[in-house]
Amino acid sequence: MADPFCAGALCTRILCVARRDMPLTLAARQMREMHVGTVLVVDETPGGSTLVGLLTDRDIVVSAVALEIDTRTLLVEDLMSGEVATVLEDDSLGTVLELMAERGVRRVPVLSGDGTLVGLLSFDDLIAALALQARTMTQALVTGRQREAVEHA
Repeated sequence: MADPFCAGALCTRILCVARRDMPLTLAARQMREMHVGTVLVVDETPGGSTLVGLLTDRDIVVSAVALEIDTRTLLVEDLMSGEVATVLEDDSLGTVLELMAERGVRRVPVLSGDGTLVGLLSFDDLIAALALQARTMTQALVTGRQREAVEHA
């Protein structure tokens, strides 16, 4: 059985994707409709979607809106980050956390072994997984105490 705390098991697989030549306003509208803050920029290949960049709502605000650049004239590739930290589906929770800390990022695309984009793993996803682990450990402690109380009564 696969590790339930590996990147592939924890990531979101319903993704907001765009091509680099998509108008920025269309990508922003897509982000709004999907209630997400990140667009994964891909090139479509016969083997699937190949990740080429990442665009966040913060990129749009800091690099265009705050500078009063007309966003109607921009394409996704004009603001996307080209060097993206990624993880593989089989990478452990520890590996993902180390990479996020090292690179100072809050989300990482998840790739299959052949490099195809399969998901996005956010810091929020990791917090939820860690909370589940903590809840399970707490339940084990409570159950153990209850068992001891019954056995030693």
